[in-house]
Amino acid sequence: MAELVDAADSKSAGSNTVWVQVPLQAPFINTKELMFFFLFINKYIGNNNYGDIMYYINSFFIYSVFGYIFEIIVNLLQKHKPISGILYGPWTPIYGIGAVLILIIFKKVFKVLKLNKFLEILIALLIIALVLTFIEWIGGILIEKFFHITFWDYRKLKLNIGKYIALEVTGIWIVGSLVILYFLQPLFNKFIKLIPNYFTYLLIILMVVDMLFTIFTKKVK
Repeated sequence: MAELVDAADSKSAGSNTVWVQVPLQAPFINTKELMFFFLFINKYIGNNNYGDIMYYINSFFIYSVFGYIFEIIVNLLQKHKPISGILYGPWTPIYGIGAVLILIIFKKVFKVLKLNKFLEILIALLIIALVLTFIEWIGGILIEKFFHITFWDYRKLKLNIGKYIALEVTGIWIVGSLVILYFLQPLFNKFIKLIPNYFTYLLIILMVVDMLFTIFTKKVK
């Protein structure tokens, strides 16, 4: 469950800080960050094949939409307002970025290491946990710095390391990685390469427009 706090007010309020409960939120991802993300994909997915690039971009959109639906369901179950993230469209990009990083890391680990499968999976999961936890930590800091708000606060969890990191949540990333790799992605692979390129380009344009519109209308306050 996320909590929305005015960071500027919390510094001055001291022990009288009022915490306001809000529905689950995801970190804000801007257009520049997405550009760097897709450049990262282009450089590190292996042979830089155009089909591979489109495969990962399509995976990004699938999991962005999947994450949006997931948060809506969670909020409804918690009797919160059914929202996800801050964009206007039915997608939450942080889920897409996380999922694609999981796929790339597993591919790289299995390609580079020559260990038995159990050790390769264990090492890959540890790397994924560290990477996704780092992204969550950086995202929380940047949101607080630029928008003066805190979208989530893990200090109520027992194994927290500050506001933006908790080992309980890191465990969720590990379980989620296994679900993606061994359940969701095999299902999505049956049709993901059938998605026409023009449809992917259209989604890219729509998401960029959505992000720009969100920034210029100052939806985040």
